[in-house]
Amino acid sequence: SNIDIAYTMQTRGIDASLEGGILSPDGVYRNLNVQVAHGDNVNRVSKAIIQLNNSNGENPSFQWVNGDVCSVNSDGGGLVSFDVANCTSVEGIDGRLTISVPVEVMWEWDDEPSTEALITVEDPLGVQVNAWETEDFGLKVENDIQLDALRVMDEDGRQLFVGDWMRGGNNLSFTGQIHFQDSSLSPLAGQFDIRVLGQNVTYDGDPIGEPTILAQEANPGFGAYNITFQSPIESAPGGMVFYVEAVNLPN
Repeated sequence: SNIDIAYTMQTRGIDASLEGGILSPDGVYRNLNVQVAHGDNVNRVSKAIIQLNNSNGENPSFQWVNGDVCSVNSDGGGLVSFDVANCTSVEGIDGRLTISVPVEVMWEWDDEPSTEALITVEDPLGVQVNAWETEDFGLKVENDIQLDALRVMDEDGRQLFVGDWMRGGNNLSFTGQIHFQDSSLSPLAGQFDIRVLGQNVTYDGDPIGEPTILAQEANPGFGAYNITFQSPIESAPGGMVFYVEAVNLPN
């Protein structure tokens, strides 16, 4: 006997991706792209709900309705901003529908090393996919600040290294890079302060007294800082150790 087997594709969620793969509070909207597809027995996807899995609380979520009518279900308690006014969709020749919405993250969303999206899909026959979790979205959220590439110069342009001496009362310049940890993204200007501390030490490197704030100013933009100030007139016989730190962060 002959057996006829017919395969019918069901309405489904496919995947999600983010421009750059990482969100940091740098003031930039990045496109979140979600792919879904309608089944063979219908001619369209009617609605999709996309959540970003948040291990620290409420999931940020937005809703797309056929005709590119988008709305915010939840911003996760102030964690993200979905620019639903610029929500778009494009259907490819293979029937895959790509829904795109710009998204910006706020300082309040603490680090997520890798998180997934939850996709709900509805067609004219009803809900066909309910909170399906993607497998390789791997969205990273990072709000920790990293200071790198520190250089210290005296007023004559000489670069100083550990153990070097300089004349007290001369200008001292600290330069370096500012970015979100393990990324090339940098914060907007004026989000926090960059501070230089000086700590007197003994010959054995033990601290003497409390550190002194030598300079403090708001962080500049474009991922780099340059702080110049007058060095102390003198240090303890063991010298002075300098520290550069980011303070007064939003979160």
